[in-house]
Order: sequence, then structure tokens, then C-alpha cells
Amino acid sequence: MRTFVLALLLGSVLSYLGLFVAVSLYDTFDPNVDLKDKRVIVCGASTGIGEQIAYLYARAGARLVLVSRRLQVLQTVQAKCRDLGAAQVEVFAGDLSLKNTSKDVIEYSEEKLGGIDHLILNHAIFYYQLWTNNSDLDYATKLIQVDLLSYIYLTTYSLPALERSHGSVVAVSSAAGLWPSPLNHVYSASKFGLHGFFGSLRQDLMIQKSNVSISMVPLGLFGSDTIREFTKSTLPDSAKNYGDPANAAHAIARAAGLRLREAHCPYFDTKFLQWVYMLFPSTMDKYMAFLFQHNA
Repeated sequence: MRTFVLALLLGSVLSYLGLFVAVSLYDTFDPNVDLKDKRVIVCGASTGIGEQIAYLYARAGARLVLVSRRLQVLQTVQAKCRDLGAAQVEVFAGDLSLKNTSKDVIEYSEEKLGGIDHLILNHAIFYYQLWTNNSDLDYATKLIQVDLLSYIYLTTYSLPALERSHGSVVAVSSAAGLWPSPLNHVYSASKFGLHGFFGSLRQDLMIQKSNVSISMVPLGLFGSDTIREFTKSTLPDSAKNYGDPANAAHAIARAAGLRLREAHCPYFDTKFLQWVYMLFPSTMDKYMAFLFQHNA
């Protein structure tokens, strides 16, 4: 029985790899067509991947609401988006750990844009250290509020507008939501939670015959300033293979524009290693513990 299961999983991995190659060779995504004139909320838009998402939409002439905590940084991104050709750029500075902020974001966006076509959920905070009996539970609670609950709130409040526009929700996840690694604990829990919530929501929307699209985009390690700061002293040097945030932004916008069920970026760090973990969980646990033991 075990041999059969392993063969089935291996066959699935090879099928996914074949599909990945096929999609890579035939990609119909054209930002200037698929993103043009879209009314878009980009959460976590002040730096890193979110900033690059904003610029990609701006070049396509989209209409944007940029969301983050830091108003001055947002205004800098806003100015560049206008220079790049965005049809409209508004900003909203607020704390997404608060439930009412999510409602305010959606109401503000509908008022300014006249509707919502794409909701890009990209914001996150991090907790990257060994978990002990002295770990900060208050900060852990805040992380769940920002990285999981606010995604649920924003999506829920936006559903009527997205239904009217046949719109798309993109929830940015992580390899940490597909397979566990040391020091990630609460962050990983929030990302696993996103897959559970949005997977179930997709089925609920099917039952209701909704036309709203749900896309999940798990990401590997990308070189935003925030990620580099959190991992500089804890991540092993051999694992510091940071990707270009612009590549992640392209994968996210592509998922929204083509209404994809999911997109993995990069594939090896996300889907492939998820399959490896499913096949060899104990081996992966031991390897990850060994890899991180001198940096934790």
C-alpha cells in the first residue's frame, strides 16, 4: 500500500512539473490587456513585493488604492505610480490589526474607485525566532490579526463589490503555509490558515454560483527589505537565496488577471518542496532542524 501511495504522489509531482513547463512555454498573460483599467486594492503597498505590484498595475493604466501603515512612504509610491501611467492612485494608511480598518479600506475604495475588480492581499508582519515558554504571545496574537484575520475581514467586506464586477481576490501566501520550517511557527500558522479559509470560501462561492475568483499565491524567499532584516541573523547563509520582488509581483498580478486558482513562485521552493515534505516528513524535519540549529 505504501509503495502505491508513493508511486501516486510521484506521478502527481511529475504531472505538476509537466504542467509547469507547459504553462511556462505558453503564457497568455499580458499586463497591458489583463490589468488595464482595473480598479485595484493593493494591501502592503509601501515597500517590497506590494510596491512592485503597484508599479505593475500602474504601467497598465489601472486605478489603485494603496494600503499600508506608513502614509509618507505610501505617498512616495503613489507619486511614482502616477508617473508610470496609473489612471488614478489613492492611498489609505491604517492598522490592519484592527477589524474596523478593514471595513474602512473597502468603503473608502468603493467611494474613490466606484467599485473593486481586484483585491490583492499582500500585507504581513513577521515573528522569526525560536518558540519557547517566554515567547511573546501578545505579538503572536497581533500577527494572527494582521496575517490571517484581516485577510478574512477584507475579503468578506469586499464580496458584494467583487460580485458586481466579476472580480478577483488574490491571497498572498508563503512556502511557510505549505510545509513547516523552524522559527516560523505563528507566521506559518497564519499562512496555513489562509489556505484553509480561502479553499473553503472557494467552495462556498461555487455553491452560491458566485462569479468571484479566488487565487492563492504561495511565495518562496524574496529579497524585500523587511524579509532581509528578519532573516539576516537567523537564516543559514546557504538558504539566503533571495528572489527579485518584481518576479513575485508579476506572479501575483498574473493570478489576478487570468483568474488562476493558484500560482507558485518559485515552483521549487513552494509546490515541489511541499511534495517532498509529504513524501518524507521525518527526513525533512531532521534536515530543517540541522540546517537551522547553528543560527537559531
